[in-house]
Amino acid sequence: MDTVSIAELTQEGFYLSVHNYADMAALALIVYDILLTFDDEVTLIWRKKFGLGSILYLLARYCLIAFISIGYCYDIINYEGISSLKVNAVIP
Repeated sequence: MDTVSIAELTQEGFYLSVHNYADMAALALIVYDILLTFDDEVTLIWRKKFGLGSILYLLARYCLIAFISIGYCYDIINYEGISSLKVNAVIP
């Protein structure tokens, strides 16, 4: 394995880490916002009759958490850079 491919794998791993940290930071901010405004949400959304506005609000609010979580899991499962680095380090 030459140094270029090791450098590329290192750079790819770094970018994946940055991407994952940004995803987790966004998820943490969203959860923090939900915790801060949950009392208002219960009063204004959950205790009223469900209409189009409340359904759109809930979809926009909670689907984002699901999308970020699913995307994070997908990135972890499908990342092959570290695996190939381990294989190439063992098998020259």
